[in-house]
Amino acid sequence: MKLIPILSKRFSRPAAAALIVIVGVVSIIASTIPPIQPTGSWDGTDLSARYLVSISFPDASNGWAVGKNGDILHSSDGGISWNPQQQNVTTNNLNSVFFVNNQEGWAVGSGVVLHTVDGGLAWGTVPSLSGYITNYRQVFFLNNSQGWIVGGNQIWGTSNGSTWSQVNAFPSGTSLTGVHFVDPNHGWVVGKNGVVWIYDTGVWNLQISKTTKDLNSVYFIDPRVGFAVGGTSWTAGDEDGCTSGGLCGTPPGSPSQIMLYTTNSGAKWDAVFDQPGAPLLRVVFPDANNGWAVGGTEYEVSRWPSGNPQPVGVPRGVIKGTKDGGKTWTDQSSNFRPTYDIWLVKNSATPPPPATLFAIGVDSGRWWKLNPKSTSLYPHQGQYQKVNDPLTMVFKGTNGGWP
Repeated sequence: MKLIPILSKRFSRPAAAALIVIVGVVSIIASTIPPIQPTGSWDGTDLSARYLVSISFPDASNGWAVGKNGDILHSSDGGISWNPQQQNVTTNNLNSVFFVNNQEGWAVGSGVVLHTVDGGLAWGTVPSLSGYITNYRQVFFLNNSQGWIVGGNQIWGTSNGSTWSQVNAFPSGTSLTGVHFVDPNHGWVVGKNGVVWIYDTGVWNLQISKTTKDLNSVYFIDPRVGFAVGGTSWTAGDEDGCTSGGLCGTPPGSPSQIMLYTTNSGAKWDAVFDQPGAPLLRVVFPDANNGWAVGGTEYEVSRWPSGNPQPVGVPRGVIKGTKDGGKTWTDQSSNFRPTYDIWLVKNSATPPPPATLFAIGVDSGRWWKLNPKSTSLYPHQGQYQKVNDPLTMVFKGTNGGWP
């Protein structure tokens, strides 16, 4: 079957600013707060009416993005154009995708794990995993055969890429969101309420993160030096549980972002920063000096005096970069779409060229509407309403995303 490329709009850096101005006009009319323009070397490709949250580029040309309703898209030209892949297996939401090369990859989500060995021409489920956990959150592979998947209070692993088994079940109530291994014997998982667990040569131990904020992603440069990121707040998408249109209560107030680091394998975690801002959702480090973190939220302060539909604050995404091993961080892009995932394209050249990265962000198109019958006890109860179709943007950063 011949796939028809999705109509997408690609913007160079000057044109991207023009796009932001246009969207900013809509935001100004609705909320009087204009979005912030990108400051780094990032280009964008718009994918209309798509809600995509994870991206994987095993090489500079071939990439995959996944998201709501089982959507899987493929690009063979470095993210310029995207084709839908018909997996015909599930319409469940997909949260994470990982390709080890341009043929074999996995996608995980709500009660389902998908696998392909032909570049996504055909997708099938992994029977030993599908339906076992309510919501798989992340899939990660150390190499072509060794990988892990986390979700709920469980982590699953494979040593051959085909046979999966449960590695560990953590205490009831644990909600894992991120996983990273530096070698088969050293790995970490993070989750809600600041939880961090370390795997060291066959043994799992709980670590003290010194925060109760949700941790969404963890990445270790080597067995001793690592980072974990997270924060508080939700987006107006599925994470808040309010998409059914029912009474949802009060959205949280101002969001926050936190980044932790360790130099002793997590025996002691300290904060690089813990500050107001969009919560961070993913962090990556290709070497000891260079790193990136992305995140976003769809509102800043959710308090309105009327029952009319309102945008959920201002959709706010961020891409942060560091050149000094995480001591200082610069906002490379503060765009109008919450940014969910970032992928570093590997390059074995010596010396390595400037990094090429891909990030993915989405505006859900949902607005908050107050309940007109709210009482003085709960004056800000309401629900999310779909006002616009979701808009996904794939960002490509050259020169490491720096200007």
